[in-house]
Amino acid sequence: MKNNQALKVIIVLVLTIVIVTVAIIFANKKTDEEEKEYKYDTYSFTNINVKEALELFKTDEPKMLFLGRQNCEGCSLQGPYITLSQVYNDYPVYHLDIDTLDYEDPNVTTLANKLDYPYEMYDVEGPFGLFIGYTPMLIIIKNGKQVYGNIGVLTDKEVTELAKTYGVIE
Repeated sequence: MKNNQALKVIIVLVLTIVIVTVAIIFANKKTDEEEKEYKYDTYSFTNINVKEALELFKTDEPKMLFLGRQNCEGCSLQGPYITLSQVYNDYPVYHLDIDTLDYEDPNVTTLANKLDYPYEMYDVEGPFGLFIGYTPMLIIIKNGKQVYGNIGVLTDKEVTELAKTYGVIE
């Protein structure tokens, strides 16, 4: 009788440990959807670093530069709109992941200084480079200078119109 009672206690303890362990594992595990919630594909973009972004200012040819980050909800919306416009109209888009920027690198300061398009956001006015770090950022460079800038999400039609207006699409 004592053996049956001891066996029941052991079984209850083992089952309790298993249930608690499984509950802890599932409570701490993120689902694939949670991990991918804000990601966007960059396969159609030319992924560049800050030095390569500065090279875009050394040509007269119009260029479109998209600054984003993978953990940005707005970027996860903007990225596909730019891709749709780009793939449909066949033009290059350069992508700079700002999470890779070292803000103490003089090249980042140089890039911010080159982004001199007048911009206003949250009652703050200044050159576009003042807002570097806000995402998503869409920049058009032509004749070696920034001629357009937007922070926020634009539709694929708006992106296409901008690309046509500034000569990115021939």
